[in-house]
Amino acid sequence: MVVLGDLNDILTDDVDHNVFQTFIDDASNYLFADMDIAQGNSSDWSYPSWPSHIDHLLITNELFVEFENENSDIQTIPVDDYLSGGFWEYDANISDHLPVGLKVQISASQIGLDDRDLSTLNVFPNPSNGFVNFSLETTSSNGQIVICNVSGKYFKHWKFLKGRI
Repeated sequence: MVVLGDLNDILTDDVDHNVFQTFIDDASNYLFADMDIAQGNSSDWSYPSWPSHIDHLLITNELFVEFENENSDIQTIPVDDYLSGGFWEYDANISDHLPVGLKVQISASQIGLDDRDLSTLNVFPNPSNGFVNFSLETTSSNGQIVICNVSGKYFKHWKFLKGRI
């Protein structure tokens, strides 16, 4: 499972004041995929006008192995670099938060395929404006994407054949 959003709090707050500490302490079940961003250089943070990094992607242990693959990645996407007014234009017209993207390289062996059948799932942007994009690249497998809310309640699913939804 992936939980993403404008969670509006800082991962690196002191233990006594960290609203995410329960998840951070339960490292066998949960991982903030963006922890390196939160602990890293402020130029990579999603909310540069604060400055802080408050747009997080929390993954559950079912994705730990995939997230550790060398082709998996998480980063703040500097879309403001493509606007003539930079971040101030982006802030005025789009959002005060930069999107955070997660790319997960799924191991072929994890889903019962041979090494020629690798799959990649991309989920973006975070924060979203009510829409989230899923990009799945796979060479030969069938499967499904299931969307649930934070409580685990079913929301939507798509079945796909060979990577096509």
